Amino acid sequence: MSMGQIGEFSFIIATLGVTLNVTSNYLYPIAVAVSALTTFSTPYMIKAAGPLYNKLENILPDKWLKTLVRNSTGAQTINSAGDWQLVLRSFILISVFTLLIAAGIIVLFVEVVHDMALTKIDNYFWGTILTVATCLFAISPFLWALVMRKLQPKSFANLWANKRYHGPLLLLRLIRVGMAIAIITATFIVFFPIGYAISSAIVLIAIVLFFAKKIHAFYLRLETRFFYNFNQREIVEARINRKELAPWDAHIAQYILPVGSHCMGKTLEELAIREKIGVNIAMIKRGEIFTIVAPARHERIYPGDRMFVIGTDEQLDAFKQFIQPDAGQQELDEQHEIVLKKIIVREGAFMLDKTIRESAIREKTQGLVVGIERGGRRILNPESDTVFEINDKVWIVGEADLIDKMY
Repeated sequence: MSMGQIGEFSFIIATLGVTLNVTSNYLYPIAVAVSALTTFSTPYMIKAAGPLYNKLENILPDKWLKTLVRNSTGAQTINSAGDWQLVLRSFILISVFTLLIAAGIIVLFVEVVHDMALTKIDNYFWGTILTVATCLFAISPFLWALVMRKLQPKSFANLWANKRYHGPLLLLRLIRVGMAIAIITATFIVFFPIGYAISSAIVLIAIVLFFAKKIHAFYLRLETRFFYNFNQREIVEARINRKELAPWDAHIAQYILPVGSHCMGKTLEELAIREKIGVNIAMIKRGEIFTIVAPARHERIYPGDRMFVIGTDEQLDAFKQFIQPDAGQQELDEQHEIVLKKIIVREGAFMLDKTIRESAIREKTQGLVVGIERGGRRILNPESDTVFEINDKVWIVGEADLIDKMY
């Protein structure tokens, strides 16, 4: 009932068939006529689907109904089987990879590092302790990934939605935890007597559980930094070769949003630049730190933003005029200089350990916090409940005099 109509795509198919001389000329008007008729009939057909189902259910023999139910259940089982395959494949890959890496690191420390440590440290006990601690530290990122990394999140969520799969999924999690505990215990057993090794492993596991949240946060930062460094070459090449992305007769140009433009502080969705002018903003560079590639519609633009815009000559000229401030606003801007400025949160700063909202930066500078650089990690357009930390580099768009007075 819901698939009894044809849409406008049939026009394209019919036109293509006529153009290639593979269908008769009368097919196109038939497609248009049927599409027009089903446009009116479709809502009534969908509305009647429920009553029709109930009538058929009362009329059809029980054997037929059982066959239909069995077919529907079988389709759901097939989907679940596909999700299970993805989850189990991910589980096996992570487990095997972690076991191989851990075994390699342990062998390396037993055969090489332990002897090197003993040549530097005369005391055998402390040399062994140092070797074990270093070995566990080298293995720890892989162990944490084994325990905490999600197995195919989408497929896992599909399976978790069915209560009967909760047990098997929890069992997989327990197996991963057990493997991590076994690797830690094996590391101690290699270097120490079994009794001492087991007790040491228990103490270490208890410490890890106590500091689990902090360890997980550290792991996420480590993983994020690794992937950023791993993909940095591709990111740089994409920026260098961005001119190759300009399509056909269009090309890419750079524009800096002037102070006083009516576009200041507005989102791309609010401005509707693509709909009004036809250009695309491929990238926004904010200061020397923040770069937004393929900005989403919720991104805001601020004075001083360097925008990389793709369009034809006529479209780019229209965009340039679109972002220019009007005459009245230019006179106002001569009295108020809007800048993008960086400040560093030092010890004793009024904003330290406060949220953006609590610090009242908006009221003090007549501006916005558009970015925070923290420990090599960059936060674009931070939420108002973000807490300032020591040595944060904060980027603020606001009046220059007010920012200087504030800090």
